[in-house]
Amino acid sequence: MKLKMKKFILLLLLVSSKTVFAQTNYMDEIVSESCDCIEHISKELDSETYTMQLGLCMIKASMPYKKQLKKDHNINLDNIIKDAEKLGEVIGVQLALTCPEALMFATEQIEGTEDKDNEGMFIIGTITKVETEQFVVFTLKDGMGKSAKYYWIYGIETDEDLVAIYKDLIGEKVNLDYEMVDIFDPKIGEYRSCNVITAFAFVN
Repeated sequence: MKLKMKKFILLLLLVSSKTVFAQTNYMDEIVSESCDCIEHISKELDSETYTMQLGLCMIKASMPYKKQLKKDHNINLDNIIKDAEKLGEVIGVQLALTCPEALMFATEQIEGTEDKDNEGMFIIGTITKVETEQFVVFTLKDGMGKSAKYYWIYGIETDEDLVAIYKDLIGEKVNLDYEMVDIFDPKIGEYRSCNVITAFAFVN
């Protein structure tokens, strides 16, 4: 839930400047109420709590106008996680213009939380499978017998020539540093979290 809420907030904060904003009274009210609520959130809160409070401010401000949002923009506030991007497209730019300082602080909080979530993530295990479809994907079995997939998507910190040897790594014991990244999967029509490799080393 926390991860989904972060994605919801980031969509609102980072929405493109090409967004079309509906100039209606109720939209002005949503933006005004959201900003007023955000500006009253204590900056002493930890990043997770602050992010959750920020999201609640936006949702609370929008709820009185759920029928209008559904009619005018096809936004279903009863399923806000699914329709978060739509809400961001409608109010994001105006929200940033109305209370920029509050949202700048919120962005810093969220980025700090994401960095903390990904800090120090690594796995030691044996490569049991190598897939080569859209990306190179290693299936790794750890010491507890659990298997998971790790994606090679961009440059990896390593002393090895992975391009030359990756197909022959089955059975090798390795240490992978990785981070959690949300990648859009067209097969299911939504984002999914993937373990993206940042560093690779053999374990002797």
